[in-house]
Amino acid sequence: MSATSLPPRLRVVVMMAPGLMREGTLRVLELARQAIASLTVVDDLLTLRQTLSQGGADVILTGLSGHRDRLRDFFLFYSHYLRFNIDTTWLLYSEPLTPLLTTLSPLAPHEGPLCLPHDLQPHLLHDLLQKRQAMSHLAFMNSDSFPRMPANIVLSWPELQVLSHFVCGALEHLTTSTGGFTTKTLSAHKRSAMRKLGVCCDQQLHALLHGSRLCPARRSPDVVVSQG
Repeated sequence: MSATSLPPRLRVVVMMAPGLMREGTLRVLELARQAIASLTVVDDLLTLRQTLSQGGADVILTGLSGHRDRLRDFFLFYSHYLRFNIDTTWLLYSEPLTPLLTTLSPLAPHEGPLCLPHDLQPHLLHDLLQKRQAMSHLAFMNSDSFPRMPANIVLSWPELQVLSHFVCGALEHLTTSTGGFTTKTLSAHKRSAMRKLGVCCDQQLHALLHGSRLCPARRSPDVVVSQG
């Protein structure tokens, strides 16, 4: 690239359910239009799959709302897509413990999406897009574009599975013939996870996972997956 040439503009795909967050995100993208070559907006995971199969993307920006009932499908899809599209940057608007839930995918943390807080200020998203345009995906992901918190709570794989299904209201799926849990083991892993997270009832756990005002003074814990 010559000293006077501009960096290539970005192909951006957005997946968000209609609502205030999507409207706000699209307003920010309009302000960053000089960095964007094309912008495609879809409502759901199926349409996202179809869109990406027809043409690639430099940046994929998604939320979690609209597909909580298929949370595992979502994480497995981005894992597959990022594994074979190594130059694509995936920005994921997250609930407080989305970094915990992304451990459902087989990707290493640095290979997965960049998790953004759901209340990210618009100017910060604008700055992220400008920064991504100016550098490669790998350089962007290694540049501490968004601060990552150190992990200090160790959760086992079964505990993560239980929490991920709890957050999307699908605990009963774990006790089916393909779920691998009995009612007794599910309850035991849930109680263990709640003890580590410092909550004592379903209401507090739900509040913690969703960043509810029911736990206004509690900071979302930093979590790591147990290697055992």
